[in-house]
Amino acid sequence: MDYFHGLQKDNILKYMQEYDVIVPEKWEQEVGTNIYEQYKYQNYIEDLYVVMLYIKHKYPKMGEAFEQYLQQKKWSGSNIFIAKKKVIDQYCAWLFDILFNVDKDLDINHEHFDHEQRYHLTNYFYQRRAPGFIAERLFSFWLDYNSDKYKIKYVPRVMYLPDV
Repeated sequence: MDYFHGLQKDNILKYMQEYDVIVPEKWEQEVGTNIYEQYKYQNYIEDLYVVMLYIKHKYPKMGEAFEQYLQQKKWSGSNIFIAKKKVIDQYCAWLFDILFNVDKDLDINHEHFDHEQRYHLTNYFYQRRAPGFIAERLFSFWLDYNSDKYKIKYVPRVMYLPDV
């Protein structure tokens, strides 16, 4: 049986001879009309604004592309991928430059949430994972932005849920 839809060791090694990155297929948002609206629905949108401002300042050519990317309906989230070391090094240098520099400006405690209108206590603690939520969008954007530079292999996205 092929539980991993072709992602057994031999197939991974074969794909990596031809591709730079293996990533789950893009999927459409479950809520909202696009990536931006989905983030706004589930997370503290001001954190995403902080990231957008930093990208526009530090990487001006990427700034407009990032805003356009947020209007897309499909993305490759979850921070799940297999890639060649040079790709991972380049991606991580870019990603951690952003995350380390915006971290001090994120409202990580979300003191400004309107808890009565939309958020309850469990969601408050969930939102403390903001850097990971942001990194998901950044990875998918970075792949799109660099799609002419790297050969990308999209594979089926598989979600395994425990028996209830």
